[in-house]
Amino acid sequence: MVVLTFAIPLIGAFLTFELARHFTTSIVRLASVVTLLFSGLCYVLLDPHSLLFEHVLTLFYAGVFVGMSSHHRLGRKELLLAGITLGLLFSVLYRQIDLLGGALGFMAFSAVLFAKAIKLMRGKTRARINLNKQ
Repeated sequence: MVVLTFAIPLIGAFLTFELARHFTTSIVRLASVVTLLFSGLCYVLLDPHSLLFEHVLTLFYAGVFVGMSSHHRLGRKELLLAGITLGLLFSVLYRQIDLLGGALGFMAFSAVLFAKAIKLMRGKTRARINLNKQ
């Protein structure tokens, strides 16, 4: 189950992110199609009444939110970090904030924000190192 917690959001994020690079349609429409296709696949492969079915769909849907990020703002490395962070946030927070509206969006936003902050901090550190070498 732990592997699924990190793998499923990454699959959703990368599918949405990569397909958005290749198709000119709206990101919302693309995310909807990706989610519907994955939901149909899960309905065929898993028991729709199981807790696993619910968790897999919820994790994928949250991953799709992360994948809706602009490729101008995040690269693949940051998307990987955001997906892993999302899996961690989901495993820690989901049962506590499940009843609040927008819990998945909040977790996805927090994961992307964390990945973007790491990207910016890494860029500033590289700039300082380059200044010190000169």
